[in-house]
Amino acid sequence: MTQSLHAVKSVVNLDQCFCQLWACRKSIQLWSPTNIMTTPSKNRILKELENIRKNPPAFCSAGPVSDDNIYRWQATIMGPPSTPFAGGVFSLSIEMSEKYPFESPKMQFVTPCFHPNITEEGKICIEILSNPEKWSPTLNISSVLTSIYALLSEPDTSHSLRPDVAKMYDTDREKFLQTAREWTQKHAM
Repeated sequence: MTQSLHAVKSVVNLDQCFCQLWACRKSIQLWSPTNIMTTPSKNRILKELENIRKNPPAFCSAGPVSDDNIYRWQATIMGPPSTPFAGGVFSLSIEMSEKYPFESPKMQFVTPCFHPNITEEGKICIEILSNPEKWSPTLNISSVLTSIYALLSEPDTSHSLRPDVAKMYDTDREKFLQTAREWTQKHAM
């Protein structure tokens, strides 16, 4: 009788061990590298994120909106000194695709900005973003943010998205500066 009881206990213990092993394997399977699905674009984005965290540009910050989606970021750019945007903090959204860095990211201002190269919806006219021939995989999020920061300092009226604002910038600079300051105070401070 004790032999049969011992045999039953062994079967129960084996069952428990099998269940624990199965649960352990299942959990390893969920976190295995093949299920995380690292891709060249994710690896590149993670490297850029690490670089931004270690060496952040002095005038901006950027990072993923959530842990769930490495392709969707938000950024902030400080208004350059000696411009009507000085003192403002401008938010931008950044969307990257699986083709990044071989395809440019989609960036746009979330904070309204009175600027010839930025639409009222926040779209940005800067060649490295709007012209696929000007984009290069050697560029990165930091370099694009640097270009946008420079664009805030020096609008490019020859590639304007808002002809009325470009005309004001070219013909009535004081009015442009005053309006841009007002927008900055209203929306970015």
